[in-house]
Amino acid sequence: MRMPTIQLVAMSIAMAFGASSIAVATAGSLNEGVFRLAEESIGTASMELDGTIVLRLVARQRGMSGEGVLRYAPSDPHYPGILRHVGPIKPGETRPVAPWRD
Repeated sequence: MRMPTIQLVAMSIAMAFGASSIAVATAGSLNEGVFRLAEESIGTASMELDGTIVLRLVARQRGMSGEGVLRYAPSDPHYPGILRHVGPIKPGETRPVAPWRD
């Protein structure tokens, strides 16, 4: 079975940023209506009590959308870069994620 393009986009995001785990789903299945994103945001970042950063990213393409959940533990080699991109965040906080610039 061929994977929909939007899921491929979400998986590409995960691989590009070396997520330690990922969940990919079609629009509407994850946190539907919970996160109202600003136009310039591609999702949200939350920090768990242990410092793990959880990115909930949304990919939109040609009228379709998909979501990816990426988790970065403090021991992950990509953690410093993700934290730098997300900006100041404390355990228990959630903030919007700006798009990465090419």
